[in-house]
Amino acid sequence: MEINQQTQKLIQSLKDYTNVQGGEAVHKIKTALENLGNCIDALEISVDNNWENMKQASRERARVNLKTLRMQRIQMAQWYGSLKSGFVETWEHTKKGFSSAYLKLHKTWEKYEQGFSFD
Repeated sequence: MEINQQTQKLIQSLKDYTNVQGGEAVHKIKTALENLGNCIDALEISVDNNWENMKQASRERARVNLKTLRMQRIQMAQWYGSLKSGFVETWEHTKKGFSSAYLKLHKTWEKYEQGFSFD
């Protein structure tokens, strides 16, 4: 999927932003979070549509991984809320926290895609 490209682009953008440019960063993050939510929703629909064709182990793994992705997405939304607040003294800390949360979700997504099957 395009999650890998979105992750790399967003993380690089965040590194380049200063607090003065925070409004633009917040807008890009909001868009990225919406896209990510849509990708997770599409993945869940795919699992649901193929549920009958999946072995029990694959079903359990899919549900656990989807739950993990959603929880990590929530954590990112919390960091987004902090970025949106725009406190100058915490901008760098919050930016790093959001980037870390986004990379963590990205790694979970990659792991999920590598192990995902409808067997």
